[in-house]
Amino acid sequence: MDEHIQVRISGTGGQGIILAGIILSESAMYDGKEVVQSQSYGPESRGGYSRTDIIISKETIYNPRAEVLDIFLALSQEAYDKYWKNVNENGIIIFDSNKVIQNKPIPIQNYGLPFTETAMENFDTELVANIIALAALCYLTNTVKISSLKKAITAKVKPQFNEINLKALNIGINMAKELELQEGGTSKDKIWHKLSDKKVPTDKSGLKFQKISHIGIAVENIQEAIGLYSLLGFEISNIEELKEWKIKTAFVHIGESSLELIQPTHKDSTIQKFLDKRGPGIHHIAFEVGDIEAKIKDLQAKDIILIDKKPRIGAGGTKVAFLHPKSTEGVLIEICQH
Repeated sequence: MDEHIQVRISGTGGQGIILAGIILSESAMYDGKEVVQSQSYGPESRGGYSRTDIIISKETIYNPRAEVLDIFLALSQEAYDKYWKNVNENGIIIFDSNKVIQNKPIPIQNYGLPFTETAMENFDTELVANIIALAALCYLTNTVKISSLKKAITAKVKPQFNEINLKALNIGINMAKELELQEGGTSKDKIWHKLSDKKVPTDKSGLKFQKISHIGIAVENIQEAIGLYSLLGFEISNIEELKEWKIKTAFVHIGESSLELIQPTHKDSTIQKFLDKRGPGIHHIAFEVGDIEAKIKDLQAKDIILIDKKPRIGAGGTKVAFLHPKSTEGVLIEICQH
């Protein structure tokens, strides 16, 4: 397995998507890996969309958001259509061929297997299709050891359902083995050859700007703003109140970056002063760095005026610091480290 893997499992409520994510996370921990797992639901818990993201790494995970996926397991048409573009070009998509129809070819490795049909044929229920699919995913990608996956299933599933789920796991592994043979070999490396060769450039100094983290937007009513972006079809995080900053925030996720909606909670808030002077709109742009303390020293050495000479804690526990607009052509710039 690579040093750092981002996995997304998505489908509809009632398919056991969240359980699959929990089991995968537990398996990775048994393997001695660092893990972050998150989950989200649609408007209905059963029948609406369901998604879980799992980040697995050999090192400390600083950014808890899965942004560019390495592995995507799609158990519904909606999930497939919505997320396949979030998979990196060297990644892999595995989908339930009973639930997903590919309307056109996509430029990413992808494999369809009949998880639902197989579950019905062997167990007369679709409820274990999630375990069959998870087993196939883990076998094909070497994400976790199969022994750890078995251990996690036993730990996370009610004892009376252990037998059926372990049988489902073995069936999923056998399906994956058959796919290997169809692909012309018995080595899992043949299935996931691109991802294992992935080269990720690293910035050991931590000084380089890695990407645009987010754009901050000042709003008068965060609930109304969330309603607008939800209507437009974006996914939005929960509202977080930062009492020290006298604001409420929520993030609108767009690929690798986000919009940060910011509402003041006090008349003395800098966001309230911004709204009073300019009205709602773009407040700042944030760039992500690997080492914010080192970047602050680097900027000071270049005579850049800083509002924050030491990092402060922002939304989601992120370390942040602001540059003064006098040094940046009138643009308020934030640097952040997840």
